[in-house]
Amino acid sequence: MADPVREVTTQGLRTALLDVRIEMAAITHAVARSADLNDCDLSCLDIIHRERQISPTELARRTAIHAATMTGIIRRLEEHGWIERIAHPEDGRAVLLRMPRDRALRLAALYRDANRRVDAAGQSRSPQEREVVATYLRDVRAALHESFQAR
Repeated sequence: MADPVREVTTQGLRTALLDVRIEMAAITHAVARSADLNDCDLSCLDIIHRERQISPTELARRTAIHAATMTGIIRRLEEHGWIERIAHPEDGRAVLLRMPRDRALRLAALYRDANRRVDAAGQSRSPQEREVVATYLRDVRAALHESFQAR
């Protein structure tokens, strides 16, 4: 009788991650197009939305985008109402970026179907399986971050 658990190699894991990256890039492109944004601007918005508020410097660091380029992105997003600048609560000279609620709701609506399907895939796994996947993905993220920092 065949073993019901199929062994997945590290190469198989990398291939699966590449497949996910490709699908995420396609979804990012489609969502950006629907929101009349470019992919880079949407990636910045995703970070701002997730963090709730973030400094321009931290956003540039997280995205590895040069500060001068980030200034243009921030200006463009602000002009189109996607983000707003607010005073930093602890440093009156600094600003933070945040997404207005109506824009956050619009962005969430654009991802709704994909999020529903990803949630369904997660719900089809046991809590223990989800924990293994989440731990692995956190480890992959850390490895990629370390690799990027080493450049």
